[in-house]
Amino acid sequence: MGIIASHLVSKEINEGQIIAIKTSKSEIKNEISLTQLLDKIPTVTEKVFLKFLLNEIESIGLEIKVKNAGLGDF
Repeated sequence: MGIIASHLVSKEINEGQIIAIKTSKSEIKNEISLTQLLDKIPTVTEKVFLKFLLNEIESIGLEIKVKNAGLGDF
């Protein structure tokens, strides 16, 4: 028995290889925050990383809340 974030083993849960045991407590939410100085122009690398990160988060079905404060079109 162990505790692990369900999104890391969602494939195994969906295939029935692992059984998720739910409790009456609300699920834990892990927030990730990315910040940048307002007057800094994002580099190409930063834009590519942000796009990759958002795509990965979306691909595993997690909620994305983006507060765009000057990142432009990423």
